[in-house]
Amino acid sequence: MQKAVLQAIDKTLNEKSGDILKRRYGLPPYQNREQSVMKISKIYGVTRGAIYQLEQTALKKLSACLDKSLF
Repeated sequence: MQKAVLQAIDKTLNEKSGDILKRRYGLPPYQNREQSVMKISKIYGVTRGAIYQLEQTALKKLSACLDKSLF
């Protein structure tokens, strides 16, 4: 399942959005090291709110992609 999610992230999302999701949920290459919104916002030099917005948009796109591929 993780492999399918990673493929969907790489296929569907731009590099920044994909990296944010991988960092937030500890996906490869950040295995089991979930990162906080605060830490990610410092890495990208944006506000926490911007990271939350990017994360939510990315999750919606990813969900739509996975729904299509599963049905």
